[in-house]
Amino acid sequence: QSSGSSGINAEYGVTEKLGNEREIRHTYTEQLGICMLNAGSDMSSSDYGQALLIMGDYENRIGESEHKMIKQAFIKFVKPFMDAAAKEGAINNERRTLT
Repeated sequence: QSSGSSGINAEYGVTEKLGNEREIRHTYTEQLGICMLNAGSDMSSSDYGQALLIMGDYENRIGESEHKMIKQAFIKFVKPFMDAAAKEGAINNERRTLT
């Protein structure tokens, strides 16, 4: 169900064009965190289970940061670059029309 970073970047672009809210997908880091939390809750009485709970929480936090980073990279770099490229394409089409 999860996708890599490039898939997420493309998905931000498509959903922004369509105006739809994108489905929240878990990154690999978040999936690992969820698995660790599930396993830790099953073994919560042991020290190993407690360690899994702690590390699962940290993995989820890292995954959330990854989501924020990808979103900000799209908003601050990819989208302006795509907008500039589209404007440049329109300018080039007008030049061809005029010459």
